Amino acid sequence: MRVISVVPIADLQKLRLTGGEPLLYPHIEELLGRINDTGWFEDISMTTNGSLLASRAQRLKKLGLNRVNISLDSLESEAFATCVGKEGQLESVLEGIRSAIN
Repeated sequence: MRVISVVPIADLQKLRLTGGEPLLYPHIEELLGRINDTGWFEDISMTTNGSLLASRAQRLKKLGLNRVNISLDSLESEAFATCVGKEGQLESVLEGIRSAIN
């Protein structure tokens, strides 16, 4: 939060959480809530691979997340697995996308 405390001085209005994978950060919901509570940002967004998004999308929205950018390397299971280095991830990403849309 120290870095974010300079925001009012810099007059920044948008913030994007990215990483690595921000949903792997164990305190992402607390961080998002604290950022939103400052009231400094008109738009809070996140870049994610979407694999952990399905069960958390509604909560993240309630905590102030406005937009999500999801990395989607392919809609073909084998090609997706090759890109991300792990089998079986495509369906969880697609489920995350559906959850974010809802």
